[in-house]
Amino acid sequence: VHYLEGSVTVDGQALESKVGKFTEIKENSVLRTAQGRAEILLTPGVYLRVGENTEIKMLDNRLLSTRVEFLSGTAIVESDDPEMSVKDPAVTIVYKDYQVQPLKFGIFEISSDPSQMKVYKGQANVVAGTVRSTIHEGHDVVFSAALLTEKFDTKQVDDLYLWARDRSGSLSAANLASARSLSQGG
Repeated sequence: VHYLEGSVTVDGQALESKVGKFTEIKENSVLRTAQGRAEILLTPGVYLRVGENTEIKMLDNRLLSTRVEFLSGTAIVESDDPEMSVKDPAVTIVYKDYQVQPLKFGIFEISSDPSQMKVYKGQANVVAGTVRSTIHEGHDVVFSAALLTEKFDTKQVDDLYLWARDRSGSLSAANLASARSLSQGG
């Protein structure tokens, strides 16, 4: 858990935010937010940001095959890794009978009510049994047997999207400051 605010638990134990100390979510552990939000670093460059009243389960926390089960609520996956393999993505989000993988760097949001995914930037692959669909930027998909997509207005965003955008900006600023400090000899 890279960052948290408000009420966040792992396996029923409340998490506290401590500078420089990060909680690892072990396999089969469940992270829940009540009136809180959390940012989880899945692999280098891939973040899962979960909104209020959301529940996820870590299925596999290895860097080459990270698998997270999205149980309920709303979550945003942001990938800013330009080296991400399109053929064999390292991150899979499982929701019911669906497997979602980011294909290019981008941002997508999964929600359980309504049961859908929106791709704000980039592309994501959705697989359900033998049905495979690539969801492109500016499209959403209802989790159903047909995996039909339709366009949506990417400028219409919710609170979680705004929070995720602000977190992404904070990380970029911190990384830039860190790089400057290193280049100037600390």
